[in-house]
Amino acid sequence: MRDITGGFTLLELIVLRLLSERPMYAQEVVHIFSDRTGALMRPGAGSIYPLLKNLTAKGLLTTTQIGSRTFYTLETAGLERLEQLEAEWQQLSRMIKALLVNGPRNTDLETPGFRELNPKSASLSA
Repeated sequence: MRDITGGFTLLELIVLRLLSERPMYAQEVVHIFSDRTGALMRPGAGSIYPLLKNLTAKGLLTTTQIGSRTFYTLETAGLERLEQLEAEWQQLSRMIKALLVNGPRNTDLETPGFRELNPKSASLSA
């Protein structure tokens, strides 16, 4: 698992996932990204273009020029990277769910001072 503050970006994961569907040009990636999130997230050119350039430089993507548009295609190394990021995302999601949804563990209830600091824990019988 990568360090959350210094590891992969969510944008990298999403862009690779979108490009796994078919080759796309940058604005198409932005448009689909925005559509699928109900316009809640719309990455700007200042995020997308440097990321695509970086992924291309790493050999994860290749480019094809058609007219004025540069299409990006996911390569085998890009697919492998996507699989790695998806696995890391699943692990991170499980950790967050465990922290936010599952509540305190029984060992938390036995921590000195836990019940005093958390009055609602009385209903969580040890």
